Amino acid sequence: MQVDRNSGVRGNVFAELEMELPALVPRNVAPKFIPFSAKYLANLDAQGLGPDSLKIGRRVVYPKASLIRWLEARTTTNCD
Repeated sequence: MQVDRNSGVRGNVFAELEMELPALVPRNVAPKFIPFSAKYLANLDAQGLGPDSLKIGRRVVYPKASLIRWLEARTTTNCD
């Protein structure tokens, strides 16, 4: 059985996000927590490649669980 030495660090990052993020993360606030701009997230949404989102009035928000799940799917670890 192989052990991923980076899984502990990776898990800690997502655990911290779980604690810090509000239940619904507005698109314009998401860049405070993740390394993507609101414009990039909007472009991904238009292509159907972004995290699951909701539209509340004119504001696009991401449910916390959806945003974290999307980030986890896009995360890789360096295996040297």
